[in-house]
Order: sequence, then structure tokens, then C-alpha cells
Amino acid sequence: NQYFLDDAPDYFSYAILSDFIAVIEPYADMYLYPKNGAYSGDDLSYFHYHLCVHDDTSDCVSGLYYSDDSTKSTSVNIQCSPHDKYTLTINAISINNEVVVSTSGLAVCMYVRREIRDLTEKDLSSTMIAMHELWAVDSDTGKELYGSSFLSAKNLLEMHYFQASWRDTDHSHEGLAFLSHH
Repeated sequence: NQYFLDDAPDYFSYAILSDFIAVIEPYADMYLYPKNGAYSGDDLSYFHYHLCVHDDTSDCVSGLYYSDDSTKSTSVNIQCSPHDKYTLTINAISINNEVVVSTSGLAVCMYVRREIRDLTEKDLSSTMIAMHELWAVDSDTGKELYGSSFLSAKNLLEMHYFQASWRDTDHSHEGLAFLSHH
């Protein structure tokens, strides 16, 4: 994740993330560790993290990250809602079991967009099942099953055709509309 690198290009620097040191992706298995270069040394043994719901120290998870052996690391899976805030502390622990560097700050829960070819088998399967539902379920049934904001693939296509069919201008493919419509 390049959002938090000190030398990240401008297009990776999102203003919405300026108050945070980490993004927590909901329902995804993750390892929490400091950004590249935050600490590296011959005496480094592992990182210890502690993540709490912001302003609620009773709702916390802790774990370990070993950069040289991920099988000993502890993954975390947070069932959060977008924009939930967390307090994150990460300590670099030496081979003498002493804290050599500590960093802490706010983390935010956000979905992270992924390239489909980079998805895990589990995530790809879930994505394909969800996409199938868009094609197989009509709008009325979808609204009953998934809520009032459900749109079937047919609805999405009709909106796309309507926006793209104007003779004077294509509202789906011209200018900035392309990014938000696709």
C-alpha cells in the first residue's frame, strides 16, 4: 500500500487519509506492520501491534508480525464499517525483547480497490458470486434481498445506454464521466 510512504507520488496522496497512519480493510485478513523503512536493524526480532476502536480501549486486538517468517505472524480480520476509526500502536521489538521503536496514530476502515487478477481465490470467488447476482436477480427481488439501493445489471446497462446515447454528447464516455461511470 503506497498511500503512507513518505516519498509517495502525489496521485497516491489522498487528502482523506492525511489524518491516518493506516487503512484497515473490512473483513480482510491483514498483517499490521510499519511502513517500509520505519525500522530495520540487525537486532529486530518482530513487531507487536495493538489496535483498538478509537476512544474504546475495551474493544482491542493485538498480534505479532515477523518480517522474516510470516508463518509466525498473527493476521487480523476486523469487521468494521467504512470510516470507523481505530487507534493503532506498533512496537518494533528487539532480539532482547525490548521496544526499540514505537509508533501510534489513527487508522481508518475503508474498502480497498483491487485489480481482479490480484484477488485471492476466496475474494475472486466472492466477487464472481456477487457479479452473478447482479445478472441473475431482478431489481425488485434484489431490493427485497439486499436492500433498497440494489441495482440489477439490467438497470445498470439501461442507465449506461441512456447516458451514452445522446447525439450531442456521450455522458458516459466523454471527459470525467468515464471515471465515475466505469
